Amino acid sequence: SRRTMSSRRFFVPSAIIITTIFNPLNTDGLSNSFPTIIDRAPSWTDLTTRTLSTTTGAQLSHHRHLRCNTGGGPAHIDATLRLFNEINDDLSTAGKRHFITENDVRVTFYRDSAGWCPYCQKVWLVLEEKRIPYKVKTVPLNAYGDKPAWFTRLVDGGKLPVIEIDGMLVTESF
Repeated sequence: SRRTMSSRRFFVPSAIIITTIFNPLNTDGLSNSFPTIIDRAPSWTDLTTRTLSTTTGAQLSHHRHLRCNTGGGPAHIDATLRLFNEINDDLSTAGKRHFITENDVRVTFYRDSAGWCPYCQKVWLVLEEKRIPYKVKTVPLNAYGDKPAWFTRLVDGGKLPVIEIDGMLVTESF
């Protein structure tokens, strides 16, 4: 037996409503109506507003602010700077204490952009556990395409992870 369109079952997300609209131009003697899908999903702006109004949304927004603007907050794959809000007791400041800024950071950590390289994770964990302030530069793994030319000029073979400490490169993660 042949199945017609009206006998098929379709999964319809709750945000979409199916209505039947009368078609006055139909003259073939079959049906005078056809299904129409009307999208009732909320906009991204509405979803963002709803999310940020929750406790969890507000906390996530706060952590994103810390990550993007202060180098603080919990560790995250999107962080490009980690400062840990440590105090710098550098003698050159005549004993005055001040918060570490991006200009004070001596370590740059080059890691994979996806955040799943186990060798990079090992170095990342040590930096976090020891609370060593660092900058992050991400480089794609070979699985995601060629490494940028600037990185292959910096590191022979383009292997990750790499730590740069005061201009000296360390390329082994033992």
